[in-house]
Amino acid sequence: MLLFLTSNENIGILDFLQDKKNMIIKKLSGEFYLKKFIIHDMKSLDHYSYVVVDLDCLKDSDDDVIEAMEAFRTIYNPRLIIIAKNIENALLSRIVNEAKVYNVITSTDIEKIQEDIRMCLDYEEKFNEQVIKYVKRLNLKYSFTNDNTKIFVAGVKSKFSATKTAINLATFLADIGAKVSYTEANESGYLSRIASYYGFKDSSYKYVEYYYNGNIPLDCNFNIIDIGLLKEKKLKAFNSSDVADIKILCGAAKQSEFEDLANILRGAGEDLNVILSSSSEKEKNSIRKLLKSQKNKIYFTDDSIELFDMKNSNIFMQLLNQYIVENK
Repeated sequence: MLLFLTSNENIGILDFLQDKKNMIIKKLSGEFYLKKFIIHDMKSLDHYSYVVVDLDCLKDSDDDVIEAMEAFRTIYNPRLIIIAKNIENALLSRIVNEAKVYNVITSTDIEKIQEDIRMCLDYEEKFNEQVIKYVKRLNLKYSFTNDNTKIFVAGVKSKFSATKTAINLATFLADIGAKVSYTEANESGYLSRIASYYGFKDSSYKYVEYYYNGNIPLDCNFNIIDIGLLKEKKLKAFNSSDVADIKILCGAAKQSEFEDLANILRGAGEDLNVILSSSSEKEKNSIRKLLKSQKNKIYFTDDSIELFDMKNSNIFMQLLNQYIVENK
């Protein structure tokens, strides 16, 4: 059974559960003081499995809402679910961090609310994880100086080196609060296979929006554009400061790639960020000698870096320091 405290406007929002799950729903509509209701009016809640509260029907102060939810968790067994279409970020943060209530649905579209309700009922742990991550992002440590900063990422010999670096860079930026897109602007087809393996939903994963076929959105802090192997026909676009704000060249600090790297650098010019995987100091020193006359910046990573890996955070922060500001 489910008890639903709701505003008159949202009274029918859970009716789909009666048809889809044969769930018995008791509705109480109007205006309520949640603190008074929980402490004084709800004497026998344990026969309900769920109590859903529509924040639009509450007249409590924010402090009383938090106190009421804390009391609910202490006194009663049913799962508390909050529908919070018009919630302020500050109150949402308090509900999650102070009251420890994680089943909070902030969607405004009815279909999305119902989808979130289903997920909340059937996959509570996964839903709670998403809410916690979302609230964590509200208290951003960083802000970003530009919109739609375009970062071109290319590979020396292996197509996948560019893809791995581009995805890890996008993951890092999203983790610190940036709005980020990744665009597959090459013919490798890696993105489809990665999306299938990791189960991307609606082309979104770990707060990064993924785009196929070279599409680049216009409402991000950073657009990560994976152009694959840096062949001659791509050099013009890669070199153009009118297209790329930042250029990253990826490869391995191995003897077998030295010649290819040198040839590309001759054609690609300077002002590059060269990220090379390495496993020994000997490899690093050989590359440094090769590039000693270059003005490009060189960064070395561990050979063991995987997809969605945050081990390169320090490198990415150095690389983008003029675009990222630490909030006081």
